[in-house]
Amino acid sequence: YYAPIGAVAAVAAIVAIIYTTPGPAPRSEDLRHAAEQAERSHSMRYVRLAERGDVNAQFRLGVMYRDGIDVIQDDAKAVYWFRRAAQARHPDAQYYLGMAYHEGRGVLQDFTEAVKWFSSVSEEGHAGAQYQLANMYRKGEGVAADNMRAYIWFNIAAAQGNREAAIARDSIAATSAARATSAT
Repeated sequence: YYAPIGAVAAVAAIVAIIYTTPGPAPRSEDLRHAAEQAERSHSMRYVRLAERGDVNAQFRLGVMYRDGIDVIQDDAKAVYWFRRAAQARHPDAQYYLGMAYHEGRGVLQDFTEAVKWFSSVSEEGHAGAQYQLANMYRKGEGVAADNMRAYIWFNIAAAQGNREAAIARDSIAATSAARATSAT
């Protein structure tokens, strides 16, 4: 994680004012308070943009709430902002919303809903969602188990450089070849 230049500049300005103001040296709690104020103003900027419909700000707020960056960690709020951005077809928001449903993080676990979001963004070329969708087909989570579809989605994700997908695809191929050999 990196702090945006604006937030860094705000903290630097506050620290400079504190250090150049005549009087006793600043206490660490003063510096911590100044940093917290800068972080709050940074997160409030995203809230204002998100509430006005900025899809990227909605996604960013989802990440901030999911990971507790500049805000108190809150999975339900993360899902709320991911959903708003996902409904506007933000690909990473769709992926993270699918992950929330898959893991039951901020929502009740719902594999069918996870498949819905992973499928939507997989069609758009999101390698992470393609990998997750393939795993769900392989395990029969939210869909009927289907190694052929799992193989296809693993292969598509692998073609985009997803190493885990390539390993899983090759495992399915090896298992299928072993079954074919033993059947003869």
